[in-house]
Amino acid sequence: MKQYLLVKNIERDKKIIELYIHGANQKNVSKLIGISQSSVSHILKKNNIESNYLRNGKNNSNWKGGIRYDRNRKTIYSPNHPNCNAKGYCYEYVLIMEEYLGRFLKKGEIVHHINGDITDNRLDNLQVMTQSEHVNVHRKQGDFA
Repeated sequence: MKQYLLVKNIERDKKIIELYIHGANQKNVSKLIGISQSSVSHILKKNNIESNYLRNGKNNSNWKGGIRYDRNRKTIYSPNHPNCNAKGYCYEYVLIMEEYLGRFLKKGEIVHHINGDITDNRLDNLQVMTQSEHVNVHRKQGDFA
C-alpha cells in the first residue's frame, strides 16, 4: 500500500511539474490537481523548480507583454534603461521624450504633462523641465498650497 502511494505521488508530482513548466501558474495547477497552492509550491521547491515569481520579463508566467500601470501611468519593460525601477519598468512618457531628445534624461530633469492628464503621452503634451520648474508650474495652477 505504501509503495502504491509513493508511485501515485511521483506521477502526481510529474504532472504538477509538467503543467507548471508549460506555463500554468501555481494557483491553476493546484485547482487542476486538487491540492493546495502551498503543496504545489512545496513540490516544485523539492524538485528544484524555480518559481515563476522569480522569473523576470518574458520568462514569467504572468507576462503581459511588458506593459504595466503604476498609479494610472503606463510603464514599459525596459530592463537595460539606466533609470528603470527595480522590476525593470520605465514610464512610457519618459521613453517617448528620451526618444525625441535622442538621449536619456539628465539628473534633475523630469517630464511634465502640459494638459495635466498623466495618461496623455502624446509628444506634444510632454515637456522636459527641472523639478523646481515643475513645482512652480503646479503652484501657479493652484495644485499646491
